[in-house]
Amino acid sequence: MVRPSIRRMRPAALRSLNPLEHADAALVALGRLLERSGYHFVPPSAETHRRVCKRPRADRAHDLRDVFGWNLPFAPGLLSGEMTTALDEAGMLERRGGLLASGVRVASVAGRLAYHGAASGGGPEDVTIVPDAYRCLRFARDQAAPWGRLLALNCGAGVVPLALADRATVVILADPRATALRLCRVNAALAGVAKVEIVTGDGPRSPAADTVLIDLAWAGDAGSAIAAALLAARAALGRIGQSGRILIHAPAPILAGEDRLRSALSALADEAGARLAYDELETDILGEEIAMAGELDRIAAVGAVLTRG
Repeated sequence: MVRPSIRRMRPAALRSLNPLEHADAALVALGRLLERSGYHFVPPSAETHRRVCKRPRADRAHDLRDVFGWNLPFAPGLLSGEMTTALDEAGMLERRGGLLASGVRVASVAGRLAYHGAASGGGPEDVTIVPDAYRCLRFARDQAAPWGRLLALNCGAGVVPLALADRATVVILADPRATALRLCRVNAALAGVAKVEIVTGDGPRSPAADTVLIDLAWAGDAGSAIAAALLAARAALGRIGQSGRILIHAPAPILAGEDRLRSALSALADEAGARLAYDELETDILGEEIAMAGELDRIAAVGAVLTRG
């Protein structure tokens, strides 16, 4: 951790944010400073991020968006003393050669700021906010109330369920990754959401939710994508009661003109005695995943709702 010779944040400012731990409270304090600065950044796809960061002048940051959006290294003195101190107290101030860098990024979602992981190689421990999150949020907001207890499985940084907190009696954020759970705690505090439970793994085993939210990424191939969606849907069925529902936002492989995910979820709904509502939200995403050979016509973004009762 870098320890620059600058004024430390006043302890009282951190204590006022209890019961967060000191380091997490520092991230919330940094978020408040960014809010007051007017910071705004919508994160692009990983490929767009990579391309933009290859441009001339992208070797180092020139403003807050460069530091916390594009995650570029910055010279000491670019950030205010308060911001640098908060980043340091959070354990998120890194050194890259003779420059400094932020170990987190900050995105604008639903009129709020939220933290996600630093730009990296897309490994299983990465917790990032991608453009799909905004589509998932629009899909979820189109679903009617009441929501009751909302459980978000594999929720990442928690930004979508936290943006839906006004519709739920409580938001349960579940993820197996410690990094994700820390970001959830901080983002909940930054958003001012008090009615939240944060749990390790994939959530309560017994029926404990009225609504389950599942937001899936592309699994690499058609078979894996369908299997991942079915696995998540089956797990969610064990966590809702007889009048609950499951919201699924997922990439759907279209093979030889057939939406295989729709067929698989329809069969699962029949098996579980549930109703399926299914909508194609975008007709063609992830074009770079389409191989020259094979049956995959396109990958659609879909929203599915499984309802019991």
